[in-house]
Amino acid sequence: MKVEKFVSKYFYKEDLQDLLEREGLKVSGTKNELIRRLRRDAKYDILQFIAYLDKDELKFICEDLDLKKTGTKNELADRVFEEIWTSWNVDYYIKEMRRVADNEGWTEKKWMKFMKQFQELEEVEKPKKEILVEERVTRREAKDTTLNLVLDEIKSYKRRATKFSGKRKEKLYTTALTGYLSHAFPNIEMEQSLGKGARVDARIGNIGIEAKYRPDQNEINRLYGQMIPIYNSWIVLL
Repeated sequence: MKVEKFVSKYFYKEDLQDLLEREGLKVSGTKNELIRRLRRDAKYDILQFIAYLDKDELKFICEDLDLKKTGTKNELADRVFEEIWTSWNVDYYIKEMRRVADNEGWTEKKWMKFMKQFQELEEVEKPKKEILVEERVTRREAKDTTLNLVLDEIKSYKRRATKFSGKRKEKLYTTALTGYLSHAFPNIEMEQSLGKGARVDARIGNIGIEAKYRPDQNEINRLYGQMIPIYNSWIVLL
């Protein structure tokens, strides 16, 4: 994942405007324009972007990347950085680290020492890096497979579902759906707490499931805010 993609995925537009304002730069434009401005004019590097994130945001990113989410803020930041740079090719890594070196005021002697160490380590670490990349792909494939399986089962249920009526239709529908899913996913957990009195209808691994009948926009926004920090994937059935 290149820096621009990482920032686009995990930063809000308001975060980018805050960073630009700190640098005394123009804050208007699309999200991609703001990212380009930070990279081109403020010379922001990956470490500066990661340093801007708080501990909860880093924990969420670790969870989203299927990484361990315990530890100090610095440990979480290091974990995120290591996961990101293993996807870069050598040229991109050197280019980004040159940006880091310039931002941190490295001397040319320090840069040359870093490059020498990097070239030596690259030969040793290359097999490990390939394993990390392979493990990441495997984790992603497993996660995607589970989500697709759940979605397939839900589609199968909806094709044969009984139509409910009356005031309790949402509850009846949820009960019938989760009962159906329990045959394919015995590990399904019902009514999981989200904290502060909120609950989700069901959970399968890191997939949260919530069924709603004609929710308004405020209810959808509230669900999004509750579920996105907790579950790697989530499904809201309307």
